[in-house]
Amino acid sequence: MKIVLIILLNLFLSLNIMSQDNPITLNPGGEASGDIYGIKVTEQGNNTTKLHIYRNFSYDTEDIDELVITKSGRVGIGTPYPDAQFHVYSPGGTGRGSVLSSIMIGKRNGPEIQAIQQSTDDDIQSLAFRVKSSGLASDDNFEAMRIHANGNVGIGTTIPTSKLSVKGDVHAEEVRVDLTVPGPDYVFEEEYDLPTLESIESYIQENKHLPEVPSARELKANGIDLGVMNMLLLKKVEELTLHIIAQGKEVEKLNEKVAGQQKEIELLKSKKQDL
Repeated sequence: MKIVLIILLNLFLSLNIMSQDNPITLNPGGEASGDIYGIKVTEQGNNTTKLHIYRNFSYDTEDIDELVITKSGRVGIGTPYPDAQFHVYSPGGTGRGSVLSSIMIGKRNGPEIQAIQQSTDDDIQSLAFRVKSSGLASDDNFEAMRIHANGNVGIGTTIPTSKLSVKGDVHAEEVRVDLTVPGPDYVFEEEYDLPTLESIESYIQENKHLPEVPSARELKANGIDLGVMNMLLLKKVEELTLHIIAQGKEVEKLNEKVAGQQKEIELLKSKKQDL
């Protein structure tokens, strides 16, 4: 791109083009003689000089800019008013889903970045990243990721409903979840009302799932909040641990009672033999 621009600038300097009154035009002749491409410089006021590469076909009512270079060095493709050092725009796109600009890298139908009109307000735009996985040049690429105007990122989905929405598997070495709910250490406080095993059994028989834990139908409909679910499962593990400790103490008491009874039996056996 820089080499092309340098060549164009040198061409203008060598031809001493200073205004739009002396453009360079290229005419293919023949049946397309009404179609021309041109190069010109315009100035609408102080420090407004622009370099234009434009077209004017037989059906065009005025020159249509294909590429513009402003005095500050900004380059616009498809727009005469570039708002960045490199600004690409596809005029004519209207309505939700219209591609307002596109940059393709590589071979035919290769990786592509698109600015997409997200709503009927053309100022609300999302950014789509498309890639090519097929070995056939005629096959279109497909959208792999989208960034919505609200900052939500979608991978495998064009409608991300959260800061990161992924439709498919996620493979990671480590996942860290910041908790929005407190850890259930309160289960070990003396004032905690530990549910009895009898009440848990009754709840399970009636509802077919643990108390506080969502049912299979709810999980399918709403998914799982990992932070909330992990803390809930930890709470159930802690409650279960308390029940196991209590059961262990009961077993220990029974063992002591059985041991005492065994001693009494042995003592009775000994007295009977002495008689």
